[in-house]
Amino acid sequence: ILHLPKERKLAVFDANAAKVVKYLPVAEEDVKFAANKDTLIVLAPAANVVQRWSLATLEKEATLPSPFSVPVKSLTMGSESAGPLVAVTKSAQNLPPGILLLDPKTLRKADLTLDGGRGGANAWHPSYPPEVRVSGNGDVLTAWVLGLSPSGVYVWARQGKAYKGFHAHDSWGALLPSADGRTLEITFEKLQPV
Repeated sequence: ILHLPKERKLAVFDANAAKVVKYLPVAEEDVKFAANKDTLIVLAPAANVVQRWSLATLEKEATLPSPFSVPVKSLTMGSESAGPLVAVTKSAQNLPPGILLLDPKTLRKADLTLDGGRGGANAWHPSYPPEVRVSGNGDVLTAWVLGLSPSGVYVWARQGKAYKGFHAHDSWGALLPSADGRTLEITFEKLQPV
């Protein structure tokens, strides 16, 4: 799914056919979106709505009121998963940034917990929401925080209805889980001389 903000569209690119197979209209330029194996979720923050699209038919299934009471930095899902929809929120209303796990079909809180260790999944610096990536199968979540030193190393692996976490007070750079969640690609930050 490719975002074309000026045209207010999302382009659905079929990698097998090597072409765009459909353009989906969006209500505004600054949408947030994520897709899994079946579903595309599109948040239009200004309109305060979420659209759910079927990737099988490329038709809109529903337009729902946004479940978010604070601004959203990003949405992500595992490309071969059934969810969860992972939303990273920004600071607002005396709340720090956070990571929310939602059911992509209902947009309600997923029946999953996120054990963040060191204060949990919502113990982020007020000015710096985390960068989050999800493995293709949805079983591993990773996070780090741009703008802070150290940027932190967060890795959660799904065990039943919980994501169990690991945290290191260090800077490894971007943490990209593999499709099957078994390995991490780490893009190391360039070390600066002191």
